[in-house]
Amino acid sequence: MGAGRPVLSGARALLKDLYGVPGNRILNEILQTERPQKVVQGLSCEDFFWLIKKVGEEDCLPLLQLASVDQWQYLLDMEIWDRDRVDMARTAEWMRRLVEADPLRLVRWLFTEGQSLAWYHLLGNLEVVVTDTKDDVYDLPEGFFSLDGMIHVRVLDPEQRETLEEVLRVLAGEDLNRYQALLLGLGGVLPAEMEEEMYRLRNVRLGEHGFLPYEEALS
Repeated sequence: MGAGRPVLSGARALLKDLYGVPGNRILNEILQTERPQKVVQGLSCEDFFWLIKKVGEEDCLPLLQLASVDQWQYLLDMEIWDRDRVDMARTAEWMRRLVEADPLRLVRWLFTEGQSLAWYHLLGNLEVVVTDTKDDVYDLPEGFFSLDGMIHVRVLDPEQRETLEEVLRVLAGEDLNRYQALLLGLGGVLPAEMEEEMYRLRNVRLGEHGFLPYEEALS
């Protein structure tokens, strides 16, 4: 990045003409600052969200790489919900982008604050089989693979295979024991209850930004 403009000559200043400047120009302005990560993370979650929308979802990878986990969370809270239901297709799209942006930071988040989303998303997209013997492995249908020799998984949607297999590999590489616990815990997940709790927490987070839950906003 060269010398560029001074750090945070005003992150908000770069966005003051947000609606009148092309998204690629705004992105270039940010990337040419001395410390673009500090500029991006200096934005409020709301400003970051609108910056993503301005730049465009398919061109926002540099911004996702520079953003904070809190900004990621707000973005997901705004993007992957259809009223009180998780939109699985939109979740898959944003998972793909976050894997491309920073897979290690993503899986660390999925192990912690994002674990509910990890469980819910994997439950809807994986078939998991635990084997005791080598003979059990031979009986598995095509498409299963294992990273530990015990837990075998198959991605149900071919379009998501590459992304989810990458997520699983990074999860296992970061912490094999927690990876195993995550997958073995899928059997005890009740999707409806999990989604309800995720929705409640999402409303709490958005309430801190001044948003009312959908039902309250209607009333």
